[in-house]
Amino acid sequence: MGCGSGSTCWRRLRDWQEAGVGERLHATLLNWLGDEGAIDWSRTSVDSLSVRTKRGGEDTGPNLVDRGKRGSKYHLVVDRNGIPLAVRPSATNAHDSTVLEPLVDAIPPIVGPRGRPGRPRFRPAKLHADKAYDSSEKRQALRASPYE
Repeated sequence: MGCGSGSTCWRRLRDWQEAGVGERLHATLLNWLGDEGAIDWSRTSVDSLSVRTKRGGEDTGPNLVDRGKRGSKYHLVVDRNGIPLAVRPSATNAHDSTVLEPLVDAIPPIVGPRGRPGRPRFRPAKLHADKAYDSSEKRQALRASPYE
């Protein structure tokens, strides 16, 4: 990468994250894919991944399945083709259902295929998730979304 030592690369990555470079790059790529008609909004999937965090941080908590060691969860929503639309971290001990609405709200507005009129798309037609994300309150909140 031409940035010198590993610690210099780490500092630059941290600075880029704080400046929102990754989020802007992700939104740009999603708009490009949307313009090409490559994003399939008909079905999306949500799931999470737990990782151990040795140094801690604000989104960490005791992992109930890893002998109480500190960890984080990454919640991801993808389209039917597996294209990541949004990702949000949480503490490992946070229930998945608490992250569902902020995760879906984190999907940036994505333009549609070239030549098709209309506003940018925010919400999928169907959302598939495991039981940890399910509750009647969450279903009602997603159905009542003003973005549809």
